[in-house]
Amino acid sequence: MYWTRCHRLVIVNIRGRVLVYTPLGKLKYQFMIDEEITVTETRIYHGGVGNTGLAVLSENNRIYAVNSVMEAVPWRIPDVAKGSHPSAWNVLTSVQVTILFVIGSAFYAGMQGIAPHLLDLPWKFDHGEYINIVPNWDSSRMTLLHSSFVVQIIDSDFSLLSTLSLFTAGDSIVTSSLTWCGSEVLALKRTRRSLYLISLCSETHIYDFENYVEIDMELDGIKVFTTNEVVLLSQVPDAVGDVLGVASPEPGAILYEASEKLIEGTYGVYEYINMIEDQMEKAVQQCLLAAAHQFDTISQKKMLRAASLGKSLLRRQDASQFVDICRVIRVLNFLRKPYIGMALSFAQSEELKMSAVVDRLTDLGQWPLALTISEYMKVPSKNGVYRVLAHWALKKVEMAKAAKEVGKMPDFKALSEMIVSKFTNYPEVSFADVAMKAASANLNELAELLLDKETCLNRQVEMLMKLNKIDRALAKAAKSQQPDLLHYVLTYLKRTQKKEVIDHLVLKLPQVLCLYQDYLKEEAPRHLLALYVQKDDFARQSLYYLKESESTPWNPFDNKDKVEGLLKAEMSLNKLREHTTAQLAAETAELFGICETLDRKPDFNDVDRTSVRCVYMWAVGHREDNLAELLRKKFKLTEK
Repeated sequence: MYWTRCHRLVIVNIRGRVLVYTPLGKLKYQFMIDEEITVTETRIYHGGVGNTGLAVLSENNRIYAVNSVMEAVPWRIPDVAKGSHPSAWNVLTSVQVTILFVIGSAFYAGMQGIAPHLLDLPWKFDHGEYINIVPNWDSSRMTLLHSSFVVQIIDSDFSLLSTLSLFTAGDSIVTSSLTWCGSEVLALKRTRRSLYLISLCSETHIYDFENYVEIDMELDGIKVFTTNEVVLLSQVPDAVGDVLGVASPEPGAILYEASEKLIEGTYGVYEYINMIEDQMEKAVQQCLLAAAHQFDTISQKKMLRAASLGKSLLRRQDASQFVDICRVIRVLNFLRKPYIGMALSFAQSEELKMSAVVDRLTDLGQWPLALTISEYMKVPSKNGVYRVLAHWALKKVEMAKAAKEVGKMPDFKALSEMIVSKFTNYPEVSFADVAMKAASANLNELAELLLDKETCLNRQVEMLMKLNKIDRALAKAAKSQQPDLLHYVLTYLKRTQKKEVIDHLVLKLPQVLCLYQDYLKEEAPRHLLALYVQKDDFARQSLYYLKESESTPWNPFDNKDKVEGLLKAEMSLNKLREHTTAQLAAETAELFGICETLDRKPDFNDVDRTSVRCVYMWAVGHREDNLAELLRKKFKLTEK
C-alpha cells in the first residue's frame, strides 16, 4: 500500500491489479498492469509534475511501470538476462524516469522506450551482492546497501559521494527498512522496537520504542508509526540551529537572547541589540523561520516575540512576511489537533502548498475547516472556496442518490435550498456543475431546481438540453437576446429531434420561428411550406407559391406546376381577402395557358409571357386577330 502525492491510497494486487482509493475508502480508479503477471515487489515514485508512478517486479523477473497511477499507461523494461533476478532495484526521477537494477555485480539503467544499458561504475563491489537501493525524496541522491553491511551514497549522475559501515548497528537490522531521514541521514530498523540512524559523517543514534515500529520517508525526515502514536524524526532545520544552537553567533540567536532578557527584566538587552543593529533584518527572518519550524506553541511564541522585537527596531518595516508566517503557524497548529490529525511540518506545508492542504481537508470531509483556511490564507477562489463548495455539494448529491437507492426519497426542495444558501455569497460557483452531477445520479428533480438558480444562461440552457427539457431550453434561449445561443439550441434540436417535434416547439415562439424559417428556406423549402400551412400563415404561403411559380422554368410541353403555383397563390390571397392581388394571380395563370398554345409560333420565344400587353402586341403584329380579340375580352383591354 502507498499514498500518492494527491492523497490517494494505492493498493497493488498480487495478480497485477492496481486499486486507487480516496482517503475515505471509495474506489476511484483501477487498472491492470498486465493480464498474466504475478507481482513479487513494488516501488512507488513521484514525478516532477506532481504525479505518482508505480513500478512492479514480476515473478518471471520482468519490471513494469506506469508513470501515473491516475492515468495508467503501463510500459516494460526489456529483458537483459532472461530469468535473472535483480538483487536490488528502484526508480529514479531526478531527470527522467529511470529504473536502476543490479544483476550479479552489474548495474543497469533502463528508461521507457530505451533498452537497458550497462553502467560502468568504478566504485562498485565485485564480491557479494547489492541488496537494496533507496533514492532520497527528490532522487538527487541514492543509497546502495551491500550484503557486507556497507552503504554507498551516490548522486544522480552515479558518482560516489561517501561510504558508510553498518557493523555497529548489529546483526539483526532489517535491511529492507533502509530509508532516508532528510538529505544527510540514513535510517533503518535496528530491531522491531528500535531505530538506527547514521549520518553521512558516520555519526550514529539509536532510538528505542516500547512497541513495534514501522517507518516511512518524508520530505524532511521520517515518520515512525507505533501502536498508538506517530513520531516525526527529522534533522534540526538550519533556521532552528541558527537561533537555538549552543553559542550560535548568528544574529537570530542574539535577538532571541535579547528578547528573553527583556522578558526577564535583566540587564544586557541594549548591548545585544547594539551587536546586531546592522543585521537586524536577517535576525528577524531567522527568528520567524525558526518559529515556523517549531511544533511546540510556547517555543513558537518566544521566537515570534523576538521577531516582533527586532521588527520594531527596523527603520523600514515590512510586516508582510511576519503576517504570512503567523498565518501559516496558526493553520499548522490547528491541523495538528488530534481530531484533525494532519501533523504537517513547516517544510512539508511549503512543498505541499496551502491549496493542496485544502484539497486534502476536502477529501476528508472537513468542509468548514477547508473553507476557513481557504479564506484565511487567501487561497485563489478557484482552488479554494469555490472548489470546496463544489465538492461539498457533490457529496450531498451522492448522499441523496444513496438514500434514493435504499428506498428513502430525499427532500429535493430542502436539499436545493441548502445548496443555494451556501452558494449565495459566492456567485461564481456554478449551479450547473452540481445539476450535472445530480442528473448523472438520476436526480432530475434536484437538477431542475438547481438550474433555476444558475446565473450563466449558456450553462443553464446546455444543462436543460441534457435533461431533455428542450422546451424550456428553447424558451430561455429565445428570451436571452443571444443569437448564437439560439442557433446552438436549434442546431441541437435539428440533430436530435424529429421535424414534427421541432415544429410544435417553434410555433409557440415567434422569434425562434423566424430563425427556424430562415434555416428551412435553404435546407428544406417544402417543410417550410408545411410550417406555413400548419400556422395558417396565408401571407407567407402566397409568397412561397408565387416565388415557386416564378422560379419554375418555362416548359413548352407542360407548365402545369407553374400554373398550379399561381392558382394556389390565388387561393391563399383570397383567404387573406386580398382579392385584387388574387385576381392578378388568376389572370397570370390564364395568360400562361394561352401562351402555352403559342410556343411554336414565329418570334414568340422572345415575348414576355407574364405581360398581357406584350402578348397582345405580338398578336397584332403577326395578324393573330382572333387571339387579339380574345385577349381584349378576357383581360378587358382598352384602346389605350
